[in-house]
Amino acid sequence: MSTRMDKLELVERYCNGLLSPVELSIFEQWLANDPELVQEVSQYRRLTGVLEAFAQRQELKKLVSEIDT
Repeated sequence: MSTRMDKLELVERYCNGLLSPVELSIFEQWLANDPELVQEVSQYRRLTGVLEAFAQRQELKKLVSEIDT
């Protein structure tokens, strides 16, 4: 990897199912041999899960507010 941003972009694309079959094969081999990468994928998934839950709560609060008025 040339930069941390390149690595993070690959993690994001992997988690979102956007890698080509060749990229996916290479990434999965890398993943099998790099515990740090496994941790980064896990952290990315946790973070996006928290952000999605927050967005859902905000939407629910908005809907409840609209019902109250």
